[in-house]
Amino acid sequence: SDTFLLLRAHGLGLSDATVILAYAFYNATYTLVSYPAGALSDRIGRWGIMRAGWLLYALVYLGFAYTGAKGLWGLFLLYGVYMGATQGVGKAMIADVAPASRRGVAMGMFHMLSGFATLASSVVAGWLWDTYGPAAAFKFGSGAALVALAISFVPWPTGRAARS
Repeated sequence: SDTFLLLRAHGLGLSDATVILAYAFYNATYTLVSYPAGALSDRIGRWGIMRAGWLLYALVYLGFAYTGAKGLWGLFLLYGVYMGATQGVGKAMIADVAPASRRGVAMGMFHMLSGFATLASSVVAGWLWDTYGPAAAFKFGSGAALVALAISFVPWPTGRAARS
């Protein structure tokens, strides 16, 4: 959950008002990056954008594990780039492969599974945070992104690898 980013920012000394500004900054970046990232994915392929996004996510979360207050603004900026690059592109990937008559079901399934994954990973991250500290939770998130990145290179039984 993005809540961990806000808790980390507050824990590193940002005031409540500054945490809100940092979150607004992240959202503005996300907004500004979304359209160009989607357009780029139409030209060069979606998987390259997603993979770059997952790598960026891993680096940002690793950064949140080790940063001080001064590094937060850059990390929120990069997190906004990650979100802008991957959120629309991920949905476009679903639309690309789902039959037209089942796109609504496919999108609903994606969001349901994403919600369950976010809940489960947030429980694990919360446990790691409470047990080992904030850095452990962010290292876990970084590692999960690297696993997703590695899995994206596995050819699937349909004979099609995620390459486009």
